[in-house]
Amino acid sequence: MAGSIYTVDQAASKIVVGCCVVNDNDVHPLVVQPTPCKRVWVGSAPGNPGDSFIGSGSLANRLLAATNTAGFYIHIDDAAKIAVQGLGSSSQVQYWIEQ
Repeated sequence: MAGSIYTVDQAASKIVVGCCVVNDNDVHPLVVQPTPCKRVWVGSAPGNPGDSFIGSGSLANRLLAATNTAGFYIHIDDAAKIAVQGLGSSSQVQYWIEQ
């Protein structure tokens, strides 16, 4: 249409950053509340005392070594679907949730 101005409103991308601490063989969701997202980065916190497993639901099956501060991305629609299992006392997993 001549003389009209069209604008498109888009929500800005948001990144939620946090740290999850789990103990021996405990399996917990990465976050408790449903958190819609595009992808999640997980990595070990510097000085982490133990390895962790990352997975979905009650099955945490991908090793996250205590020294893996570079981490990896998981493409998923809800961060609460990611499970974290500690293999040592107070294993620390850092995360970035990209919404």
